[in-house]
Amino acid sequence: MPGFDFSNSPAELAEADLAGYDVVQRTSAGTRGVVEASSATRRWCASLVCATATAAAVTESGLGKPSYVITGWFDPQHPGEDDVQTARLIERIRRGKPTRVEQTVAAIAGSREAAVTLALGPEHADPRDLELATRIDAFDFAREAEQTPDGLRLDMRS
Repeated sequence: MPGFDFSNSPAELAEADLAGYDVVQRTSAGTRGVVEASSATRRWCASLVCATATAAAVTESGLGKPSYVITGWFDPQHPGEDDVQTARLIERIRRGKPTRVEQTVAAIAGSREAAVTLALGPEHADPRDLELATRIDAFDFAREAEQTPDGLRLDMRS
């Protein structure tokens, strides 16, 4: 597709007609994190929208307690709160603990990172992005990264 160049906006991608296209995702942190975790036995790319499916896939793998790689900005200004909250939610689901969904969404929506992102304004960050990104379990698949001869491939697994 000539001129194909999308941002990391869920709202922008939700409106795009991507039927028949393979999508290559490149992010500043998440993609680097999965690539750098090359010594892991298995790698899942997690988010709130597929939290329960990810917890189930990790449990079904039989590998035991997972390690969570926090790839968001992780410094005093931007502590990666969304990544931390996502990991905590998946771990609660995995262990059969109370999920505290409302508290998770509130913590992310009230985080400094959300405020900084939304402050960029609608020309840089769609106001619907936060709502779309915090729709817990909007999808019923996990996303596992697998090494192929051509590089890493991220597939949906139900």
